Amino acid sequence: MRRHAWHLVCLATLMVWGCAEEAPNYAEQLVPLRGTVTLDGKPLADATVVFLAREGESRQTSGTTDNTGQFSLATGSGNEGAIPGEYDVLITKFVMPDGSPVPPDVPPMDVGATEALPPHYSSPSTMTLSATVPESGGDVVFDLLSKPPRKR
Repeated sequence: MRRHAWHLVCLATLMVWGCAEEAPNYAEQLVPLRGTVTLDGKPLADATVVFLAREGESRQTSGTTDNTGQFSLATGSGNEGAIPGEYDVLITKFVMPDGSPVPPDVPPMDVGATEALPPHYSSPSTMTLSATVPESGGDVVFDLLSKPPRKR
């Protein structure tokens, strides 16, 4: 489990670095996108939300939720927004062994933090979330469940 979490941290770091150098007109294509993440109906704070483009150039944009579960997307170079299109979405939240937040500016693996969300939200190999960024930008909502719904 620890190795999986470390790979996820490395992937997220590479994704942010990949956004650092943008094409000259990339920033002009960005539209604002805000969103809200809940877990079992309650706002999910301190989660990282990463939008990974499905087609075209390899691009991504990300944001971190606040105490109300709200986030806005920005590129690795600080430009706010996302290019309109279809995205796969990865949401992660690392916590300390006692469930408390990871201290700021500390790599989660350096302090024994673990992933708090189910892998179908937080693992690149099994993620199930997606979103469309419209030409005009907008808002998205992700209502996550800590346990999958029961089958009848």
